[in-house]
Amino acid sequence: MSSSAKCKRNLQQERNLEQGFYAKDFQPFEVQDLEAILETGLSNEIAMLRVITRRVFSMAKGIDDFDEAIVALRALGMASNRVASLLKTQAELGIKHGDDLLSTISSALEEVAQELRLKV
Repeated sequence: MSSSAKCKRNLQQERNLEQGFYAKDFQPFEVQDLEAILETGLSNEIAMLRVITRRVFSMAKGIDDFDEAIVALRALGMASNRVASLLKTQAELGIKHGDDLLSTISSALEEVAQELRLKV
C-alpha cells in the first residue's frame, strides 16, 4: 500500500473517530488512545495477547489435574486463535510490524547513496 493510500486511510479513520456513531460517548483520553492505535495497527493487542498466553502457559506447567489441564488447554487454544486472527486482520489492513524499521533503513540507504554520489 502506498504512503498516500495509508494517509488517506488514516484520515478516514480519524474522521470516523470524530464523527462516528459512538464518537460522542468517547472520553478525550480515549480518542487520543484510539488515534495512537491507528498509527500502530494491532501490534499492541498482538503483543498483549502473546504475553497473556505465555503467562497462562507458565501457570499450566504445574497442573496435575486432567480437568484443569483441559481448561488451560482451551484457554491457550483460544488465545492462539485470537493472535492468529489479529495477525490476519493486520495483514489484510496492510499494516506490517516492520514498516517503521523498513522506512528507517530506506532513509539511511538514501542518505548513504547521496553521500557516495557527492564523494565520486
